[in-house]
Amino acid sequence: MTTVSQAPLILITGGSRGVGAATARLAAQRGYDVAISYVSNESAAQAVVADVQLLGRKALATRADSADPRQVADLFAAIDREFGRIDVLVNNAGVLALQSRVEALDFERMQRIFAVNAIGPILCAQQAVRRMSYSHNGPGGVVINVSSASARLGSPNEYVDYAAS
Repeated sequence: MTTVSQAPLILITGGSRGVGAATARLAAQRGYDVAISYVSNESAAQAVVADVQLLGRKALATRADSADPRQVADLFAAIDREFGRIDVLVNNAGVLALQSRVEALDFERMQRIFAVNAIGPILCAQQAVRRMSYSHNGPGGVVINVSSASARLGSPNEYVDYAAS
C-alpha cells in the first residue's frame, strides 16, 4: 500500500500584499499549501491564491480581521474544513496609521493599532496552538511573528503607537 504524504499547510495573516504575499508565494514554491487572511482587498488576495495554484499547491483566502476573536475562530474553522490541519502560522498582519506626535494620538487609533498588531497575533497563536501543540494531541508546528524595525527604533514623532505595538 502506498501512502501519499500531505503537503504542509502554512497560514499567513495579512497575506494579500507586501511581505505576506511574498511569503505565500515563496512557501508555495517550497511545497506548502497556503492559506492567507486579508481584511479588505479581496482581488489582491485572490491574485495570491491564483499564483499559489499556478505553482501546483492548494490555496485559500479568507477575509478575517485578526483583531476580532470571532473572525479568527472562523478563519481557523475554514482551514479545518478545507485542509484539516495547520503546520505553520505566520503572524504578519499589521496596521500603521498616519504619522503623528504622541500628544496628538487619539484613543480609537491606539486601540485599533494595538488590537491588530499586539492582540491579533496572540488570538491567532491561541487557535494554532489548539491544533498544533503536543499538549492538545497535535503533531507540532511553528508560529512565526513578523515584526518591524520600529519595535527597536521607536519611531519618535512619527509612529509611536505602531512602534510600541
